[in-house]
Amino acid sequence: MRESGEYLIILNLFRYKYEEIEKEIKSLRKKQEIFFNKINLVKEGENLNTDIIIEEQKEEYILLSKPANLNNESYDLNCYIDHLDYCYRNDLYIGYPVGVIINRDSLHNKDYTSYNYYYTKVNKDESNENIIIKPKGIYVVGYMRCYYDKTHLLYKKLINFIEDNKLHIIGNSYVDVIFDEVVSKNNEDYIIKISINVSY
Repeated sequence: MRESGEYLIILNLFRYKYEEIEKEIKSLRKKQEIFFNKINLVKEGENLNTDIIIEEQKEEYILLSKPANLNNESYDLNCYIDHLDYCYRNDLYIGYPVGVIINRDSLHNKDYTSYNYYYTKVNKDESNENIIIKPKGIYVVGYMRCYYDKTHLLYKKLINFIEDNKLHIIGNSYVDVIFDEVVSKNNEDYIIKISINVSY
């Protein structure tokens, strides 16, 4: 019969192999989730409709950057890089490009270029204080095939729609990139989605 020490060695080997397989499975599930989200983005972009619509959106978890400091620039590169780095270092990336938030005050002032934060859609993680909830509710939504510097044109259409339909802006606007450089080498073929939180 084998000594109890030999059984312990075999048991530890099995446990080690089991844990290694668990890590591989976790890694594969994460990759699967990323590609699943990428597939849904491409499908959403394929069905591009430039009509302004009103839709009910579910709450989403988003990783929020530090406040952006534009200083008369069109973007805060350091804030953007820090945000991406934090996202990857904490294993939060699930396939969504970085978006931007413009707050309600800026919208009321018709300032569509001075965004306040970068954000990335992530999974729920109550231990991370930088993850907040994008609230569920009614959103006015528009899509546009353009580069980031043309988003002000889409904002104007959305605000006109809100005013014409006597809606009230009650929250932030969220700019999502549906098609980015991963999908198209031509930045004029990017697809931008803007959602503005409103009420009747």
